[in-house]
Amino acid sequence: MRAATAIFFLLPWLGACARPAGIETADAWIREAPPGAQRLAGYLVIDNKLSTAITLTGVSSDAFATVQIHRTTMHDGVSRMRMIGELVIGPGQAQSLSPGGTHLMLIDPQAKLVAGDFVRLVLHFADQPDLALQVPVKTGR
Repeated sequence: MRAATAIFFLLPWLGACARPAGIETADAWIREAPPGAQRLAGYLVIDNKLSTAITLTGVSSDAFATVQIHRTTMHDGVSRMRMIGELVIGPGQAQSLSPGGTHLMLIDPQAKLVAGDFVRLVLHFADQPDLALQVPVKTGR
């Protein structure tokens, strides 16, 4: 009876953690920041194996006050970063969030993070289930 009760209460939680079919991630990491830094950067590859486009509408984490999607561009020899509201990934396409390009801006860490730590990030998609990741903190590369 206890096992049946446990399964009954765990099923909704397990479903909430299920990977969306057809969306894969790879090479996720967060750059370790200098002491006192209030902004860190996160990187990963999102691979859309579906036959339709997917839209990353946001990212959240209990480890940060805010997570934003940013894009770095060059304008007249000056590097500029701006927040983008969402990221559309075409069918069969992969989007690399990498240094110097599109990336996650992790704002106001709730605790000091050092290389070797892991942070839970949740990717939010339009029309797809959320995708939770455990992302390692690494020194810059």
